[in-house]
Amino acid sequence: MTRVSPEVRAALNRGGPIVFLESNLLATGLPADDARRALASMADAIRAAGAVPAVIGVVEGQVTAGLGDAEVERIIRSGIKLGPSDLGPALAGGITGGTTAGLTLLLASRLTPWPILATGGIGGVGAEDPADVSADLWVLSRYPGLVVCSGPKLLADARATLEWLETRGVPIVGYQTGRFPRFFLPDGPVLRHRVETPGQAVATWVAHRQFSGSSLLLVVPPPDPAPPELEGWAAAALEAARRLAAAGAEVTPLFLRNLAELSAGWTIRANIGLLRANAAVAAGCARALSQGQTR
Repeated sequence: MTRVSPEVRAALNRGGPIVFLESNLLATGLPADDARRALASMADAIRAAGAVPAVIGVVEGQVTAGLGDAEVERIIRSGIKLGPSDLGPALAGGITGGTTAGLTLLLASRLTPWPILATGGIGGVGAEDPADVSADLWVLSRYPGLVVCSGPKLLADARATLEWLETRGVPIVGYQTGRFPRFFLPDGPVLRHRVETPGQAVATWVAHRQFSGSSLLLVVPPPDPAPPELEGWAAAALEAARRLAAAGAEVTPLFLRNLAELSAGWTIRANIGLLRANAAVAAGCARALSQGQTR
């Protein structure tokens, strides 16, 4: 049973616009102060568009939709990332942790048949190991949703991720772009589909849902131009992370920490900016869906 906050429950009951948010950005995605700032910025953008933000997480083995301030702090302190394969053990073990984009979508789809989710970047197919496929992709192929993001994270292979999703019937649609963004970089593979407005995005999603149970991925280019040194910083950050990581799961947080240091904090600022931008687009889509504006 999911614990739902009164605000989120009221919005669900009236069919109002809701944007679901993952909580792993609190647990492992960003340093604590930056994570708080990012979440507040996303929530502000969603409310400014007339929608309700609903952060999903697991608190003491209880799935919670609409985290309060105290629950946010507990997830920040936990430092635990929860994906779909972690859900059963987390619930049975009374664990507190932040849910990935994939697990957040899975849980949101149990609350509404039309979940809209905003996140920064999704997991993808590993750039060096094609067998390393994020569970985010599996959830997108199996559960319905409109997921607004800036493409796969930097450690993923954007082209392989695009092919994986298209092969499994997940439409990738550019929002005011004809390219598949690579998180901080807008210059990924060419897309076959694009829309210009939230209403067009929702109309495309509604049409897709007539014949498929998979999600639609709406990709938004990052709002801030990346410095030319970014890919060099990323390569150096990854090499250093691999030297220090005791296990594969430790590579990504070490990589992100190293990258933030090499960029003098630029990646954190850019991350918060794209999270806010994606939240605003998702809120526009949620309003269009609730008002039947599909054009």
